[in-house]
Amino acid sequence: MKALKSAGIAMMLLASVALATQDGVILKYTPKKGEVLKLRIKGNLQIMGTDVVANLVSQSTVKEVAEDGSYTVEDKQLGGTASLGGQEMEIPETPGNTVVHNADGTVKEIRGDDIGPEAYRVAALNAWNFPKTAIKVGSKWNEESKADTNKGTVALKKDFEVVAEETVDGVDTLVIKSKVAEASGAEPASIEGKIWISKADSQLVKAEQKWSNVPMAGAPGPITGSFVITREK
Repeated sequence: MKALKSAGIAMMLLASVALATQDGVILKYTPKKGEVLKLRIKGNLQIMGTDVVANLVSQSTVKEVAEDGSYTVEDKQLGGTASLGGQEMEIPETPGNTVVHNADGTVKEIRGDDIGPEAYRVAALNAWNFPKTAIKVGSKWNEESKADTNKGTVALKKDFEVVAEETVDGVDTLVIKSKVAEASGAEPASIEGKIWISKADSQLVKAEQKWSNVPMAGAPGPITGSFVITREK
């Protein structure tokens, strides 16, 4: 289960300011030093033909914010439970990874144990990109990114659409349908689903995702399955 500790890299933190305008909402990253975001992750997945049911809590803490807008986040797993082939087990708290982001939110560097191309690929798959203009129901945008041979990432295609406005646990949100897929490889990885983003502060409130062939350091093979992620109060 060590492989699950980094399952939320780059998807854990959306500490931002949302600016309401006549044409919708502008989502903008504004991380603050010391800010903490806890997420509960429930997953039903398959690893090398083995069914795994996981329930764990992950925490992201902003450690530093530089003058140029780049910022450093510590991501760690606080523990939980898992069932492998029907056998229950405890997942202990694990040391965190340190993720350095550029000002635009892209990942510059990941530090920690077992950091290799898999960590950078899953980070890129989980990176959500919001436009600089206001968005509302019906808004669509897309982006393509190139492969980075130094990090081992693959070219990606990303598609997003605001499909609804919903209130979740008393929080007004935009519901954004997303699909991020690698554009090459024998078994390209992809993550698709919906994310619920707070209209007030742009933080993640909820996510429902389907993963296909997603690489993970320490796992015996790519991960395929579904995840429900909710913000812990």
